[in-house]
Amino acid sequence: MEEFEPTIEQINDDIKPTWEDIKYLSEKLVTKLDCPRSFIGGMLNAIASDFSENINHKKNKNEGNY
Repeated sequence: MEEFEPTIEQINDDIKPTWEDIKYLSEKLVTKLDCPRSFIGGMLNAIASDFSENINHKKNKNEGNY
């Protein structure tokens, strides 16, 4: 499988803003829950594992669009 290379437009218009939103919301959650940053890190790692190349993720009919 060929490795994905985003365009500069995709980086600037989609990837960077999403990255910043995820980081902002993660920081906000640390503050709201008064939890260790490592807790949110574990949460993000669990999400990242759902997007690994080794997982063929099929949407369950009970899952909604987030």
